[in-house]
Amino acid sequence: MAETPQPTRVSERALFITHHVPDMESVTIAQFEHIVPELKKLGFTKHRFDIRWKTAVPSSREVNDSYIGKAALLAQAAHRQGMEPIVILSTPPTWAYKGKSSETIGIEFTNYARQVKRHFDRLGVPIPSVQLLNELNNPIYTPARLIKELPNLAIQTRAVFGADTDVSATIVLAKPFLKSESFITKHKDSLSALNSIGFDFYPGSYQFNKKMISPKGTVTVARQSLEALASHGMKNARPDFLQLLTNQITDTTKLRRLLDTTRRILPNAAIDIGEFGFPTLDPLQRRNPKHEVLQSFAIDKIVAAMTPVINEYGIRNIGFYELYDDKEFGVLNWGLINDKGEAKKIVERLPTILKALQNRPFAS
Repeated sequence: MAETPQPTRVSERALFITHHVPDMESVTIAQFEHIVPELKKLGFTKHRFDIRWKTAVPSSREVNDSYIGKAALLAQAAHRQGMEPIVILSTPPTWAYKGKSSETIGIEFTNYARQVKRHFDRLGVPIPSVQLLNELNNPIYTPARLIKELPNLAIQTRAVFGADTDVSATIVLAKPFLKSESFITKHKDSLSALNSIGFDFYPGSYQFNKKMISPKGTVTVARQSLEALASHGMKNARPDFLQLLTNQITDTTKLRRLLDTTRRILPNAAIDIGEFGFPTLDPLQRRNPKHEVLQSFAIDKIVAAMTPVINEYGIRNIGFYELYDDKEFGVLNWGLINDKGEAKKIVERLPTILKALQNRPFAS
Protein backbone atom coordinates (compact mmCIF):
# COMPACT_ATOMS: atom_id res chain seq x y z
CA MET A 1 0.00 0.00 0.00
CA ALA A 2 1.32 3.47 -0.90
CA GLU A 3 2.34 5.79 1.87
CA THR A 4 -0.10 8.66 2.34
CA PRO A 5 1.91 11.89 2.49
CA GLN A 6 0.86 14.79 4.64
CA PRO A 7 0.26 18.05 2.79
CA THR A 8 3.20 20.41 2.87
CA ARG A 9 2.42 23.45 5.02
CA VAL A 10 3.92 26.74 4.00
CA SER A 11 3.14 30.29 4.97
CA GLU A 12 4.82 32.16 2.16
CA ARG A 13 4.53 31.87 -1.59
CA ALA A 14 7.67 31.13 -3.58
CA LEU A 15 8.58 31.83 -7.18
CA PHE A 16 10.90 29.51 -9.04
CA ILE A 17 12.55 29.64 -12.43
CA THR A 18 12.67 26.60 -14.69
CA HIS A 19 15.76 25.93 -16.77
CA HIS A 20 17.42 23.08 -18.63
CA VAL A 21 20.99 24.22 -18.09
CA PRO A 22 22.49 20.78 -17.33
CA ASP A 23 21.50 19.76 -20.86
CA MET A 24 22.97 22.87 -22.47
CA GLU A 25 26.67 22.34 -23.19
CA SER A 26 27.11 25.98 -24.20
CA VAL A 27 26.30 27.30 -20.72
CA THR A 28 29.26 27.25 -18.37
CA ILE A 29 29.22 27.17 -14.58
CA ALA A 30 30.81 30.65 -14.54
CA GLN A 31 28.02 32.04 -16.74
CA PHE A 32 25.38 30.56 -14.49
CA GLU A 33 27.10 31.91 -11.36
CA HIS A 34 26.88 35.36 -12.92
CA ILE A 35 23.17 34.96 -13.64
CA VAL A 36 22.02 33.59 -10.28
CA PRO A 37 22.34 36.85 -8.26
CA GLU A 38 20.18 38.58 -10.86
CA LEU A 39 17.54 35.87 -10.58
CA LYS A 40 17.53 36.34 -6.81
CA LYS A 41 17.02 40.09 -7.23
CA LEU A 42 14.04 39.43 -9.47
CA GLY A 43 12.43 37.50 -6.62
CA PHE A 44 13.10 33.87 -7.50
CA THR A 45 13.92 31.76 -4.45
CA LYS A 46 14.04 28.34 -6.12
CA HIS A 47 15.13 26.91 -9.45
CA ARG A 48 13.79 23.81 -11.13
CA PHE A 49 15.79 21.72 -13.57
CA ASP A 50 15.98 18.25 -15.10
CA ILE A 51 18.55 15.60 -14.40
CA ARG A 52 17.37 13.31 -17.16
CA TRP A 53 17.47 9.63 -16.26
CA LYS A 54 18.42 8.45 -19.76
CA THR A 55 21.37 10.86 -19.82
CA ALA A 56 22.48 10.37 -16.22
CA VAL A 57 22.39 6.56 -16.37
CA PRO A 58 22.59 5.53 -20.04
CA SER A 59 22.57 1.85 -19.11
CA SER A 60 22.29 -0.27 -15.98
CA ARG A 61 26.09 -0.50 -15.86
CA GLU A 62 26.99 3.07 -16.83
CA VAL A 63 26.80 6.40 -14.98
CA ASN A 64 27.40 9.80 -16.63
CA ASP A 65 29.23 11.45 -13.72
CA SER A 66 30.14 14.48 -15.81
CA TYR A 67 26.51 15.26 -16.56
CA ILE A 68 25.25 14.75 -13.01
CA GLY A 69 28.27 16.61 -11.66
CA LYS A 70 27.45 19.67 -13.76
CA ALA A 71 23.91 19.69 -12.44
CA ALA A 72 25.25 19.54 -8.87
CA LEU A 73 27.68 22.41 -9.53
CA LEU A 74 24.85 24.55 -10.92
CA ALA A 75 22.76 23.75 -7.85
CA GLN A 76 25.71 24.67 -5.65
CA ALA A 77 26.07 28.05 -7.40
CA ALA A 78 22.40 28.80 -6.74
CA HIS A 79 22.52 27.38 -3.20
CA ARG A 80 25.25 29.87 -2.30
CA GLN A 81 22.78 32.63 -3.20
CA GLY A 82 20.01 31.06 -1.10
CA MET A 83 18.09 29.47 -3.98
CA GLU A 84 16.73 25.97 -3.36
CA PRO A 85 16.84 23.31 -6.08
CA ILE A 86 13.76 21.47 -7.31
CA VAL A 87 15.26 18.43 -9.01
CA ILE A 88 13.25 16.80 -11.79
CA LEU A 89 14.00 13.10 -12.17
CA SER A 90 12.71 12.87 -15.71
CA THR A 91 13.01 11.21 -19.12
CA PRO A 92 13.22 7.52 -18.22
CA PRO A 93 15.19 5.30 -20.63
CA THR A 94 13.25 2.47 -22.25
CA TRP A 95 15.75 -0.09 -20.99
CA ALA A 96 14.74 0.72 -17.40
CA TYR A 97 10.99 0.14 -17.75
CA LYS A 98 9.95 -1.52 -21.02
CA GLY A 99 8.93 -5.09 -20.30
CA LYS A 100 10.30 -4.79 -16.74
CA SER A 101 8.63 -5.72 -13.48
CA SER A 102 7.74 -3.14 -10.84
CA GLU A 103 10.55 -4.51 -8.67
CA THR A 104 13.14 -4.04 -11.42
CA ILE A 105 11.92 -0.52 -12.22
CA GLY A 106 12.19 0.35 -8.53
CA ILE A 107 15.75 -0.99 -8.32
CA GLU A 108 16.92 0.89 -11.42
CA PHE A 109 15.22 4.11 -10.32
CA THR A 110 16.78 3.86 -6.87
CA ASN A 111 20.24 3.49 -8.39
CA TYR A 112 19.64 6.58 -10.54
CA ALA A 113 18.38 8.60 -7.56
CA ARG A 114 21.37 7.54 -5.45
CA GLN A 115 23.80 8.66 -8.15
CA VAL A 116 22.16 12.09 -8.14
CA LYS A 117 22.26 12.35 -4.35
CA ARG A 118 25.91 11.25 -4.26
CA HIS A 119 27.00 14.22 -6.36
CA PHE A 120 24.87 16.71 -4.43
CA ASP A 121 26.10 15.37 -1.08
CA ARG A 122 29.69 15.76 -2.25
CA LEU A 123 29.07 19.49 -2.70
CA GLY A 124 26.94 19.88 0.41
CA VAL A 125 23.79 20.83 -1.50
CA PRO A 126 20.51 19.54 0.02
CA ILE A 127 17.64 18.38 -2.20
CA PRO A 128 14.42 19.25 -0.33
CA SER A 129 12.14 18.89 -3.38
CA VAL A 130 12.00 16.21 -6.07
CA GLN A 131 9.66 16.13 -9.05
CA LEU A 132 8.96 12.68 -10.44
CA LEU A 133 8.95 12.52 -14.23
CA ASN A 134 7.57 15.42 -16.27
CA GLU A 135 4.02 16.23 -17.34
CA LEU A 136 2.44 12.91 -16.44
CA ASN A 137 -0.31 13.24 -19.04
CA ASN A 138 2.17 14.00 -21.82
CA PRO A 139 3.39 10.74 -23.42
CA ILE A 140 6.27 12.60 -25.05
CA TYR A 141 7.90 12.80 -21.61
CA THR A 142 6.17 10.19 -19.43
CA PRO A 143 5.36 6.69 -20.68
CA ALA A 144 1.96 5.44 -19.53
CA ARG A 145 3.65 2.36 -18.07
CA LEU A 146 5.20 4.47 -15.32
CA ILE A 147 2.03 6.16 -14.06
CA LYS A 148 1.08 3.15 -11.96
CA GLU A 149 4.64 3.05 -10.61
CA LEU A 150 4.34 6.51 -9.00
CA PRO A 151 3.64 5.16 -5.49
CA ASN A 152 6.71 2.93 -5.67
CA LEU A 153 8.86 5.73 -7.10
CA ALA A 154 7.66 8.08 -4.36
CA ILE A 155 8.61 5.55 -1.67
CA GLN A 156 12.06 5.08 -3.19
CA THR A 157 12.53 8.85 -3.52
CA ARG A 158 11.84 9.40 0.18
CA ALA A 159 14.11 6.48 1.06
CA VAL A 160 17.00 8.05 -0.89
CA PHE A 161 16.54 11.77 -0.26
CA GLY A 162 14.79 11.70 3.12
CA ALA A 163 11.35 11.09 4.57
CA ASP A 164 10.56 14.83 4.55
CA THR A 165 11.31 15.28 0.85
CA ASP A 166 8.57 17.15 -0.99
CA VAL A 167 7.71 14.71 -3.78
CA SER A 168 5.73 16.23 -6.64
CA ALA A 169 4.69 15.70 -10.24
CA THR A 170 3.25 17.91 -12.96
CA ILE A 171 0.23 17.76 -15.27
CA VAL A 172 0.04 19.94 -18.37
CA LEU A 173 -2.94 21.98 -19.48
CA ALA A 174 -2.24 22.84 -23.09
CA LYS A 175 -3.28 21.67 -26.52
CA PRO A 176 -3.50 18.75 -27.26
CA PHE A 177 -3.38 17.57 -23.62
CA LEU A 178 -6.86 18.69 -22.63
CA LYS A 179 -8.19 15.69 -20.69
CA SER A 180 -6.41 16.68 -17.50
CA GLU A 181 -9.46 16.28 -15.26
CA SER A 182 -10.21 12.76 -16.43
CA PHE A 183 -6.51 11.92 -16.09
CA ILE A 184 -6.55 12.93 -12.42
CA THR A 185 -9.74 10.97 -11.80
CA LYS A 186 -8.39 7.85 -13.51
CA HIS A 187 -5.04 7.92 -11.70
CA LYS A 188 -6.05 9.31 -8.32
CA ASP A 189 -4.64 6.30 -6.45
CA SER A 190 -1.20 6.78 -7.98
CA LEU A 191 -1.30 10.56 -7.57
CA SER A 192 -2.23 10.26 -3.89
CA ALA A 193 1.36 9.14 -3.19
CA LEU A 194 2.57 12.69 -3.95
CA ASN A 195 2.92 15.64 -1.60
CA SER A 196 2.04 18.12 -4.32
CA ILE A 197 0.72 18.45 -7.85
CA GLY A 198 1.97 21.14 -10.21
CA PHE A 199 0.02 22.33 -13.23
CA ASP A 200 1.81 23.58 -16.33
CA PHE A 201 -0.60 26.20 -17.66
CA TYR A 202 -0.14 27.32 -21.26
CA PRO A 203 -3.18 29.26 -22.47
CA GLY A 204 -4.06 29.27 -26.14
CA SER A 205 -6.68 28.97 -28.82
CA TYR A 206 -8.00 25.69 -27.34
CA GLN A 207 -9.63 27.80 -24.62
CA PHE A 208 -11.44 30.09 -26.97
CA ASN A 209 -15.22 30.15 -27.07
CA LYS A 210 -15.95 28.38 -30.35
CA LYS A 211 -19.43 29.86 -30.43
CA MET A 212 -17.82 33.22 -31.07
CA ILE A 213 -15.28 32.17 -33.66
CA SER A 214 -14.13 28.93 -35.32
CA PRO A 215 -10.83 27.23 -34.35
CA LYS A 216 -9.47 28.15 -37.78
CA GLY A 217 -10.47 31.73 -37.16
CA THR A 218 -8.51 31.89 -33.91
CA VAL A 219 -5.30 31.37 -35.85
CA THR A 220 -6.21 34.26 -38.14
CA VAL A 221 -7.01 36.44 -35.14
CA ALA A 222 -3.68 35.64 -33.51
CA ARG A 223 -1.65 36.14 -36.69
CA GLN A 224 -3.24 39.44 -37.66
CA SER A 225 -3.05 40.75 -34.11
CA LEU A 226 0.66 39.94 -33.99
CA GLU A 227 1.26 41.59 -37.33
CA ALA A 228 -0.42 44.72 -36.07
CA LEU A 229 1.50 44.66 -32.78
CA ALA A 230 4.80 44.10 -34.59
CA SER A 231 4.16 46.95 -36.98
CA HIS A 232 2.74 49.50 -34.57
CA GLY A 233 4.12 48.62 -31.16
CA MET A 234 1.27 48.17 -28.68
CA LYS A 235 -1.20 50.05 -30.87
CA ASN A 236 -3.28 47.54 -32.80
CA ALA A 237 -4.80 48.37 -36.15
CA ARG A 238 -7.75 46.14 -35.33
CA PRO A 239 -8.76 46.61 -31.66
CA ASP A 240 -11.34 43.83 -31.97
CA PHE A 241 -8.62 41.37 -32.99
CA LEU A 242 -6.41 42.46 -30.10
CA GLN A 243 -9.29 41.93 -27.69
CA LEU A 244 -9.96 38.47 -29.10
CA LEU A 245 -6.29 37.58 -28.73
CA THR A 246 -6.32 38.88 -25.15
CA ASN A 247 -9.38 36.75 -24.43
CA GLN A 248 -7.56 33.69 -25.68
CA ILE A 249 -4.56 34.05 -23.39
CA THR A 250 -6.41 35.19 -20.27
CA ASP A 251 -9.18 32.60 -20.06
CA THR A 252 -8.64 30.65 -16.83
CA THR A 253 -11.90 28.67 -16.96
CA LYS A 254 -10.25 25.31 -17.66
CA LEU A 255 -7.55 25.97 -15.09
CA ARG A 256 -10.12 26.71 -12.38
CA ARG A 257 -12.05 23.57 -13.25
CA LEU A 258 -8.87 21.52 -13.03
CA LEU A 259 -8.02 23.02 -9.64
CA ASP A 260 -11.53 22.27 -8.34
CA THR A 261 -11.24 18.66 -9.50
CA THR A 262 -7.85 18.27 -7.84
CA ARG A 263 -9.05 19.73 -4.55
CA ARG A 264 -11.96 17.31 -4.53
CA ILE A 265 -10.10 14.16 -5.56
CA LEU A 266 -6.72 14.82 -3.90
CA PRO A 267 -7.57 16.88 -0.80
CA ASN A 268 -4.21 16.21 0.89
CA ALA A 269 -2.07 17.39 -2.02
CA ALA A 270 -0.65 20.88 -2.10
CA ILE A 271 -1.16 22.65 -5.44
CA ASP A 272 1.53 24.45 -7.44
CA ILE A 273 1.73 26.16 -10.79
CA GLY A 274 4.56 24.15 -12.30
CA GLU A 275 5.11 26.35 -15.33
CA PHE A 276 3.59 29.33 -17.04
CA GLY A 277 5.01 32.01 -19.26
CA PHE A 278 4.05 31.52 -22.88
CA PRO A 279 0.80 30.80 -24.70
CA THR A 280 0.38 27.78 -26.95
CA LEU A 281 -0.59 29.79 -29.98
CA ASP A 282 1.61 28.90 -32.92
CA PRO A 283 1.86 32.45 -34.31
CA LEU A 284 2.92 33.67 -30.86
CA GLN A 285 5.63 31.04 -30.50
CA ARG A 286 7.37 31.75 -33.77
CA ARG A 287 10.16 34.26 -34.11
CA ASN A 288 9.01 37.74 -34.93
CA PRO A 289 10.91 41.01 -35.44
CA LYS A 290 9.03 42.45 -32.46
CA HIS A 291 9.07 39.26 -30.42
CA GLU A 292 10.13 40.91 -27.16
CA VAL A 293 7.25 43.37 -27.38
CA LEU A 294 4.89 40.45 -27.87
CA GLN A 295 6.50 38.52 -25.01
CA SER A 296 5.98 41.35 -22.55
CA PHE A 297 2.43 41.90 -23.78
CA ALA A 298 1.44 38.24 -23.42
CA ILE A 299 3.11 37.59 -20.06
CA ASP A 300 1.64 40.76 -18.60
CA LYS A 301 -1.85 39.62 -19.62
CA ILE A 302 -1.38 36.04 -18.44
CA VAL A 303 -0.08 37.09 -15.01
CA ALA A 304 -2.94 39.55 -14.53
CA ALA A 305 -5.44 36.77 -15.28
CA MET A 306 -3.69 34.20 -13.09
CA THR A 307 -3.22 36.39 -10.00
CA PRO A 308 -6.80 36.12 -8.68
CA VAL A 309 -6.79 32.36 -9.35
CA ILE A 310 -3.52 31.91 -7.47
CA ASN A 311 -4.81 33.89 -4.51
CA GLU A 312 -8.20 32.17 -4.44
CA TYR A 313 -6.76 28.64 -4.51
CA GLY A 314 -3.83 29.32 -2.17
CA ILE A 315 -1.16 28.31 -4.67
CA ARG A 316 2.10 27.95 -2.75
CA ASN A 317 4.76 27.74 -5.52
CA ILE A 318 4.72 29.35 -8.96
CA GLY A 319 7.11 28.31 -11.70
CA PHE A 320 8.15 30.72 -14.45
CA TYR A 321 9.06 29.24 -17.83
CA GLU A 322 11.91 29.78 -18.44
CA LEU A 323 15.48 31.03 -18.01
CA TYR A 324 16.85 30.41 -21.50
CA ASP A 325 15.17 30.28 -24.89
CA ASP A 326 14.27 26.63 -25.35
CA LYS A 327 16.04 25.04 -28.32
CA GLU A 328 14.51 21.61 -27.77
CA PHE A 329 11.54 22.34 -30.02
CA GLY A 330 13.06 25.19 -32.00
CA VAL A 331 10.25 27.73 -31.55
CA LEU A 332 9.90 28.39 -27.83
CA ASN A 333 11.95 31.56 -27.65
CA TRP A 334 10.18 32.71 -24.49
CA GLY A 335 13.13 32.68 -22.11
CA LEU A 336 14.58 35.55 -20.08
CA ILE A 337 17.89 35.16 -21.92
CA ASN A 338 18.33 34.78 -25.68
CA ASP A 339 20.58 32.37 -27.54
CA LYS A 340 23.40 34.95 -27.45
CA GLY A 341 23.39 34.98 -23.66
CA GLU A 342 21.83 38.45 -23.50
CA ALA A 343 19.06 39.45 -21.11
CA LYS A 344 15.84 40.21 -22.97
CA LYS A 345 13.58 43.21 -22.39
CA ILE A 346 11.20 41.12 -20.33
CA VAL A 347 13.82 41.04 -17.54
CA GLU A 348 13.39 44.80 -17.03
CA ARG A 349 9.63 44.41 -16.72
CA LEU A 350 9.60 41.23 -14.71
CA PRO A 351 9.74 42.79 -11.21
CA THR A 352 6.60 44.78 -12.01
CA ILE A 353 4.87 41.88 -13.73
CA LEU A 354 5.57 39.47 -10.86
CA LYS A 355 5.00 41.87 -7.98
CA ALA A 356 1.48 40.61 -7.39
CA LEU A 357 2.76 37.05 -7.10
CA GLN A 358 5.94 37.37 -5.08
CA ASN A 359 6.13 36.20 -1.49
CA ARG A 360 2.52 36.94 -0.73
CA PRO A 361 1.54 35.18 2.52
CA PHE A 362 -1.53 32.98 2.51
CA ALA A 363 -3.32 30.66 4.89
CA SER A 364 -1.67 27.24 4.84
